[in-house]
Amino acid sequence: MNLEWMDDARCREIGGDIFMPDNVIQHRQAIAICNSCPVKQPCLDYALATPGVYGIWGGTSEKQRRRLRRAS
Repeated sequence: MNLEWMDDARCREIGGDIFMPDNVIQHRQAIAICNSCPVKQPCLDYALATPGVYGIWGGTSEKQRRRLRRAS
């Protein structure tokens, strides 16, 4: 799988802690960052294709990704 898209991810500029949120505020902040990220879709595709990925990826939580996998 090509991961070059990661070079353009906004999370690289910010650091990863916020994408492993401990509370609702951090969760919302992480989602907002993802929503403005130019590589949101490849990030989500990666997270959906990679079991065991934790935290916020592609603007989704682990729970949201489980639902997306079941729906497809």
